[in-house]
Amino acid sequence: MVDVPTRNSLMIIAHGDTRAVKFFEDVASAINNPNAGDMRPDAPGLGQQFYDTVIGQPIWFNGTIWTDALGVAV
Repeated sequence: MVDVPTRNSLMIIAHGDTRAVKFFEDVASAINNPNAGDMRPDAPGLGQQFYDTVIGQPIWFNGTIWTDALGVAV
């Protein structure tokens, strides 16, 4: 189990950027959930980020498919 920082700690790290805080929380949640890679959101929004534990990296939804940081479909 990973030690997850508090929301206040994340706000300080992200300097008030709530999108960054949400991303950090999603990553922490995925790390602590061994099945998270199998549970990509059913109805993701354009640009939504997700940490896939199966492939061990963050991915983004481009409106059609999930891609890695290089834009490669995953």
